[in-house]
Amino acid sequence: MKRDEIEPYGTLRELAPGLVCLDGRWKKAPFGRRMTVIRLGGGGLLVHNAIRLREEDYGALDALGEVRIIVAPNKMHSSEAHVYKLRYPEARLYASRASTGAIAGRCPVDGTLPGDWDPSLDQEVACFEFGGTRMLHESVFFHRASRTLVLTDLVFNLQDDVEGATRWFFRINRIHKRFGPSRIFRHVFVRDREEARASFRRLMEWDFDRVIMSHGEILESGGKAAMRRGFEEMGLA
Repeated sequence: MKRDEIEPYGTLRELAPGLVCLDGRWKKAPFGRRMTVIRLGGGGLLVHNAIRLREEDYGALDALGEVRIIVAPNKMHSSEAHVYKLRYPEARLYASRASTGAIAGRCPVDGTLPGDWDPSLDQEVACFEFGGTRMLHESVFFHRASRTLVLTDLVFNLQDDVEGATRWFFRINRIHKRFGPSRIFRHVFVRDREEARASFRRLMEWDFDRVIMSHGEILESGGKAAMRRGFEEMGLA
């Protein structure tokens, strides 16, 4: 795939008032990815985990409001944030501390997560970095109005039938038809289990019900119980 080639994606769909998502593919990965768009109180938009669109499709996004915040939530999900910053130069781009350097070589970065998160935004969308990890340094978000937890790679929820080597990999990694963190997250990305547990407890203080993740089916309800179960299974609760 060429660097500037646009990956396939679907259409914007509303999950709740002020909460929209768009699903797409990513290279040859056996699972998709997801962009989440939150309408802020003043009418502006927050774009989480940006997916590059074809030129003719930005109109559907613009019809929802003015893009004011762009979020690159972790190191693995930052490659197309610059496209949005260059298209919407007045928007503020917040990047995880693991991805700031790479993005800064392509466009200005306005803040590093979570330290530079605007306190006024916290009233609508709370944010902190899930601690105790190496490389990933994912910031997690809570949209208060819709009671939605917005994650990236912290959990998977892959429910599709797969076969062959893909099925084997999913099962070994404990992401085959299971909601929760992967074995790779537990054994590769977690460097300090106690710090990760503390972050999990902090996350569970939020009053969420829905859980959005980048890979897999959105959990529309019962999110708290599912999160607890998934993290307990990995010894991270």
